[in-house]
Amino acid sequence: MRHRPLLLFTWILLASMQTMRCQGETCQAVPQATVAPHRLTTFPSRLVCEDYRLHLEQQTPPVVHSQARPDVTIRKQITYTCKEGVSRYDPY
Repeated sequence: MRHRPLLLFTWILLASMQTMRCQGETCQAVPQATVAPHRLTTFPSRLVCEDYRLHLEQQTPPVVHSQARPDVTIRKQITYTCKEGVSRYDPY
């Protein structure tokens, strides 16, 4: 007998990242330093996904100071998104 995997409707947490070069509070995106959205994890409901997304957004990403130019910093701008999706589950 052949078993088929189950399809589960889930919420997927995605993250995308952009590197920013900042001088004071003025920041510009670094060309070709964008990470397209990728899947971090899945959740059984939108509410749980959104709660976790909010938790992650409240964390401050690290700031790296330039040794050559103390007035310049490099920052990561991370965007988290919850999206409906389908996951495969094969219990066999």
